[in-house]
Amino acid sequence: MVNWFANRLLIPREGSRCVAAGHLKRCPLCGALNSLHNHECFVCRWSGSFDHDRESIDAGLTELLDKCPELAGAMSDPLTTRRPFKRTLFHWFGSLFRRRVDFRT
Repeated sequence: MVNWFANRLLIPREGSRCVAAGHLKRCPLCGALNSLHNHECFVCRWSGSFDHDRESIDAGLTELLDKCPELAGAMSDPLTTRRPFKRTLFHWFGSLFRRRVDFRT
């Protein structure tokens, strides 16, 4: 989790493709993109050395986005924003003191 927070908070925002390229590697046997944490390719079970250069990963991302264009929208959507603390606090106090009105007679 520490790396995730460091990538989100400390490093200036980059394009989603640049961030993805930093966390991926490409299988030289089948060309599939894999996470850096995988010890073997999830497609062909290759467990040798992987391609880590940016050009190879970018080519793999391009191929993947050509096959599945709906992933481009998922990669470009901004992160959901949280409500400001002051607004959350006011909402909590409002719900604490709000009374439900009974309209039945």
